[in-house]
Amino acid sequence: GIRDYKVTGVQTCALPIFDKFGQLTVVLGRFIPAMRAIVPFLIGMTGMEFMKFYRASILAISVWGFGLIILTTGLSSIL
Repeated sequence: GIRDYKVTGVQTCALPIFDKFGQLTVVLGRFIPAMRAIVPFLIGMTGMEFMKFYRASILAISVWGFGLIILTTGLSSIL
């Protein structure tokens, strides 16, 4: 895992968050634009199990997709 390598910068801040919140970090990372690109990379470096990451990603993608459907349906009925 990441602990075998030199830890610097963003990794120093990210590791405690990933250790504390785990899969929730993956889910929330899908909804925060600045984190969207780096969360999967950093999660991979922390050594999270693939299936835990996959389940959290599927949950986040499902919520995101359902939210977009609700949003577009609501907007189309207004317009």
